[in-house]
Amino acid sequence: MKLFKENEQIAEEKSEHEKLVAEFLANGGEIEYCEPGARTEQDEIAYTHGWGRKKKKATPAKKG
Repeated sequence: MKLFKENEQIAEEKSEHEKLVAEFLANGGEIEYCEPGARTEQDEIAYTHGWGRKKKKATPAKKG
């Protein structure tokens, strides 16, 4: 296992990143630059997932 990436791999990842950013901007996306230390207001955060694991589905009891 290598500890450091080779220059070729770094160049490929940078190229892929730049391609994805260009695609995002071409599709109408905007990059928002924030002040250092800026925080999002709690009212603007929309949580879509709760904490912890999902409950297991209940198995129907067998009659018999």
